[in-house]
Amino acid sequence: MKVAFVASEVVPFAKTGGLADVAGALPVELKKSGIDIKVFMPKYYSVDENKYNLHYVDFVGEFQVRVGGYPQPINLFSGLLPDSDVEVYFIDAPAYFHRSSIYTNDLDEDERFILFQKAVIEAIQRLGWGPDVIHLNDWQTGLIPLLIRDNYNWDRMFDNTSFMYTIHNIGYQGVFGEDSMRKAEISEHYFTGNHVLEHGGAVNFMKAAILYSDIITTVSSTYAKELMSAEYGAGMHY
Repeated sequence: MKVAFVASEVVPFAKTGGLADVAGALPVELKKSGIDIKVFMPKYYSVDENKYNLHYVDFVGEFQVRVGGYPQPINLFSGLLPDSDVEVYFIDAPAYFHRSSIYTNDLDEDERFILFQKAVIEAIQRLGWGPDVIHLNDWQTGLIPLLIRDNYNWDRMFDNTSFMYTIHNIGYQGVFGEDSMRKAEISEHYFTGNHVLEHGGAVNFMKAAILYSDIITTVSSTYAKELMSAEYGAGMHY
């Protein structure tokens, strides 16, 4: 089985919370069980190429990803999770990820992770490695199932790919203005038609992931039960 594990932070490369710990440990255990797994994350300014022995992926080279109709240059680096043979691929886009912190309140925060998600899809295409499962984590990866169904539905590589979405923190859902849909170049139907993207009049990355993933998981059975309640579900309990 081939699994693409996608996360916005991974120990030891970048961490703000528990997501990074899971992303740094779970792929190692899955690899030990015989799963062919690759990890994908942004290449933040704080990721030291020399310290982690990262290498430029020459055979992929520079490619471009469109955000809001404008092409952005992307480069791909690779390394290994410490003390393992789990490959980690880093999406390098300095204009978006070379900032003082992993997450920001900048006006283009939605663009940053739209770019990341599109770049992950296109990196997988260029690697020629069709995953059986794409394991997504939190809102920063939530558009990938929809993007593959909409923007990349021409690519038969993903015809048999399933999507697993893990909610680590329901409090952060990736809520942005309607313009985010256009930046991602997703059909307006998903906002005004079937409302997959729309929640409370805004674009909600997490809602799209919940509705378009095959399996939804959380960090514990207790948290799963809490998320199904109005008190703790943060509007996602319906």
